[in-house]
Amino acid sequence: MTADLQSDSEASDARYAFAETIPQIVWVAMPDGRHVYFNRMWHEYTGMSRQEVLGDGWSLPIHPDDRDRSIKHWRAAASQAKLYEAEHRFRRADGAYRWFLRRAQPQCDDKGAVALWVGICADIDDQKRMQMQLGQIERRFQMLSESIPQIVWTTTPEGAATYLNHRWAEYTGAPSEQSLGWGWVDQLHPDDRESCVRIWKEAVKSLQPTEFEYRLHRGSDGSYRWHLVRGLPILDDDGAVTQWIGTCTDIDDQKRQAELLERLVLEQTSELRRSNFDLEQFASVASHDLQEPLRKIQAFSDRLQVKCGPALGDQGKEYLERIVTAVSRMRSLINDLLAFSRVTLKGQPFAKVDLQTLSGEVLSDLEVLIQQGGGSVVVGPMPTIHADPLQMRQLFQNLIGNALKFHRPDAPPVVRVSAYEVFGDDKSKPFAYELRFTDEGIGFEEVYLDRIFQVFQRLHGRTEYDGTGMGLAICRKIVERHSGTITATSEPGKGSTFAVTLPVHPVNQEFSLHDTHAQADHDSDGR
Repeated sequence: MTADLQSDSEASDARYAFAETIPQIVWVAMPDGRHVYFNRMWHEYTGMSRQEVLGDGWSLPIHPDDRDRSIKHWRAAASQAKLYEAEHRFRRADGAYRWFLRRAQPQCDDKGAVALWVGICADIDDQKRMQMQLGQIERRFQMLSESIPQIVWTTTPEGAATYLNHRWAEYTGAPSEQSLGWGWVDQLHPDDRESCVRIWKEAVKSLQPTEFEYRLHRGSDGSYRWHLVRGLPILDDDGAVTQWIGTCTDIDDQKRQAELLERLVLEQTSELRRSNFDLEQFASVASHDLQEPLRKIQAFSDRLQVKCGPALGDQGKEYLERIVTAVSRMRSLINDLLAFSRVTLKGQPFAKVDLQTLSGEVLSDLEVLIQQGGGSVVVGPMPTIHADPLQMRQLFQNLIGNALKFHRPDAPPVVRVSAYEVFGDDKSKPFAYELRFTDEGIGFEEVYLDRIFQVFQRLHGRTEYDGTGMGLAICRKIVERHSGTITATSEPGKGSTFAVTLPVHPVNQEFSLHDTHAQADHDSDGR
């Protein structure tokens, strides 16, 4: 028997010499399943001789766990003359096992009888291991998806659902099998179905991650609750979508809270607008009602001084002079209070403001004050920003005016205004500008830093420096309206530096919608 097999093998070697050039294992078997030929690739891989593989010797390199199944499968195929295909591990000459796909096609004669079998063994170890790894990844994914509280899903590249974790059935009450494909649409609120399908199809077409919201049916009570849907395309090495993966998260409570908060904000905003309007009306009335008596006091004081001055005597004249001074101070105080209240109430929409041009105009307005003190103001390069033009003018005028006013008695005022860019993570463009107003004046103790920006706060007596103590409070309010900050550094006798930081893109604070205030400073004849 062995001699017959060896003879058949030698004859086959000559007959199938072409197989020696094929870079795969090729084998030939007789109609009854006896193997009579393997090409050189087999011998090189297994290290077996020609005699060792004859008959059932080919099965010796099969992994023990696969051998019985493989032999049984081959014998069944040979007896039924059917296409043979099987996967099993073959031992390599160095002892390692690799997966192979073993296939054979029966070759029949003119009468339809099997004349012989011609087969191949293709090394599929890399693909097999990849499949195993993918299988492990898929199992881990499913374990993870089943353990999280969100609904997790996957779809085909075209968007049809292929997987829904148990949370879907648990939440909707609809079996996952019924919701695969496009069946999931049935669980959406009827008003959301058309728009959601359109959004989803557009996302699938664009190959871009997507995020949208819809109301999903809850099986436990029949209600519909808002969910946030996020979908992410999984791409292969060529950039083609292999599948989509995503989640559905219940955001109904957050959405209702956001709607409630939005409603409360609208109500509060409406109430604030009414309050602002009332305050604005009050400011207008106060401007008229407070300043009108002052005008009368001033007018009658002037008449008294002209008509009755000689009869008053020195003490009477002093009293009258004090009255006039107090009236002037009271009028300045009312005007400053109105200016403070109108920073927000009467603010204008933000626009581009060229601070270089604006500072020049302010210096022109302060020309008399600068000449009286014999001082100087030097303004460096200034940026263009988005701001309220009138309030920026007021800010520059107050800060430069203060620097000129609070100078040392023994030295003329010297003021320098400069601007610096402020950068964040993006070093290519600034996110803010810092404006510095530096003087060589009297300075102050920095323990009073917070105090100087409050209303009616003065660090010096009225006999030394005039003012109402409102200027810096107005500056602070202007800067805050422009989403900025203001601070100062100082040392007594060595001057001060006020630093104002203004963002490039400020939040435009709301200005009054009722800009119909009455003019407070109207003419009066004093009678």
